[in-house]
Amino acid sequence: MELLERVRAGWAALAPARFGAGGFGAEGSARVFVAPDSSLAPAGWVGIVTLAGATSCSVPDLELAPLLETVLNATTPRDHTDPSLMARLLPVEGTLGPATLAYHADDGPPAQDDDVLRVQPGDPLVRELLQSCSDEDAAESALADVTSQITLVVQDGIAVTAAGSVNWPNGFAHLSVLTRPGFRGQGLAVRVAAAATADALSGGRICQWRARPAASQRVAEKLGYQVLGSQLSLLVPTIGR
Repeated sequence: MELLERVRAGWAALAPARFGAGGFGAEGSARVFVAPDSSLAPAGWVGIVTLAGATSCSVPDLELAPLLETVLNATTPRDHTDPSLMARLLPVEGTLGPATLAYHADDGPPAQDDDVLRVQPGDPLVRELLQSCSDEDAAESALADVTSQITLVVQDGIAVTAAGSVNWPNGFAHLSVLTRPGFRGQGLAVRVAAAATADALSGGRICQWRARPAASQRVAEKLGYQVLGSQLSLLVPTIGR
């Protein structure tokens, strides 16, 4: 199965449709379906994922489906993860994203160096690195949720950058990277992320890089990740709320 097909199948499995056709249709199309247990967005939110020109949109209840169908069918998939446009067309109360969705084709891992240390989640070096960063940066990285081994660059006894992955269903490895303030912009994230990507690929996983900050997107590009789409979550009230 080609990479795009595997990625679409994986995202479709994260949002089991209760009403309507889930997953992705043909290029240029938008599928809106009811999936209260969707992992495309936080509980109670609308989740929009666009991959290679097709959109999959989960809504938490049936009442919202016609509204999202009208808006998404009147616009293009390229517009569907534009928060400013969606806020003009929908009664949006909150947004998360957009984030780019990039994937590493299993055509060989990125180049690595020998100075990367591997430790288990919960290692004191990792805990201290998380504490050294702001709550916002730590949450954005999701390093605390990593289930794989964690790759580190250590200088003077402290971890200055770390990477690992969270095992999602359907063979996804969701990459996480965090660099200590004061050490950013030095290419350190590329080193640990290359090792973490190689580890995930060796286990047959689909390596996924979801990023909002431009700096994170640049790291993924340097490692050979290919952007296939984007994701946006919207808090849209139901009628009478």
